[in-house]
Amino acid sequence: MGKKNGYFELVIREHGTFLKLIPPTEGGEKINVAEVAAYLTKQKINGFDVRELNSVIFKMIDKPVDILVTSDKIIPASETIAVDISEDKMTVTARFYPPSTDGRLLDKDGIITDLAMVGVKAGVDEKAIEEFLGNREYCKSYTLARGIEPVQGKDAEITYHFNTEISLKPTINEDGTVDFHNLNNIARVNAGDVLATLTKEDLGHPGINVCGEVIRPREVAKLRLSASLNTVLSEDRLQLISQVNGHASLVNDKVFVSNIYEVQDVDASTGDITYDGNVVVKGNVRNGYSITAQGNIEVSGVIEGAILKAEGDVLLKRGIQGMGRANVSCKGNLI
Repeated sequence: MGKKNGYFELVIREHGTFLKLIPPTEGGEKINVAEVAAYLTKQKINGFDVRELNSVIFKMIDKPVDILVTSDKIIPASETIAVDISEDKMTVTARFYPPSTDGRLLDKDGIITDLAMVGVKAGVDEKAIEEFLGNREYCKSYTLARGIEPVQGKDAEITYHFNTEISLKPTINEDGTVDFHNLNNIARVNAGDVLATLTKEDLGHPGINVCGEVIRPREVAKLRLSASLNTVLSEDRLQLISQVNGHASLVNDKVFVSNIYEVQDVDASTGDITYDGNVVVKGNVRNGYSITAQGNIEVSGVIEGAILKAEGDVLLKRGIQGMGRANVSCKGNLI
């Protein structure tokens, strides 16, 4: 016989209308007295004793029991459905109740019509309806409709292909000493290098609830790349490309490339500088530090005991106080 919930049905006889209570089998759910009372009220059968009904259900073991609910012979009641729409309007569950004596059975179209009558307009599961029609089980919950959840989109994202978080932290050598010279504080790039890639936003797809209402996915962030100094956008505007050899920097979410490396002072805050282009120092080059440039070197302040080497010109605006240790060389002019 298998597991089945207990259920009830109206039986119409010559001397009145009875409620037949059928017990559950193999661990199925017991009849719920509140469900019975709601059904009888819907059928306009009043005056029944709820306490007696509850007592009979409680004492039932394995045999059906009949209870007189009215001395009237009611008009035959058709098979009925009770529909429950979840609070979020994404799921519809239904419970079926058998017809009374001489009552009519529901068919597929009738069930779909009943669902529409209570506002179910989308996501109807016809296979679940057919499952019930093929093996009617009463007082059992069937999921007859489900909404479609929206597919959430993704924010746009920019991936940078150079170091945007230069730390300026000194290196600790194997012997425990600290190297303030090699700070790796230049994000070097070459002409043609891809500096940044844009992954465009995914807007997602709307969903729909069982009442036919559209569910919008969340708003997503939109971004765009823009060209700036010495950079150019690819045709699809999804890549930012360097036009020159130099160093890249990210300032207020915008990428800049310069072939001139400009610092205030060359000291422990910068470490030694090795650069493919021109180097401009607004202040001084401190004792013990070096600048090596493929282009020109321009120093507005004083050169202390430092080493300067340029493939182009060297311009020293305030001269050298080298303390016998300074070394300046260039392949162009020394001014």
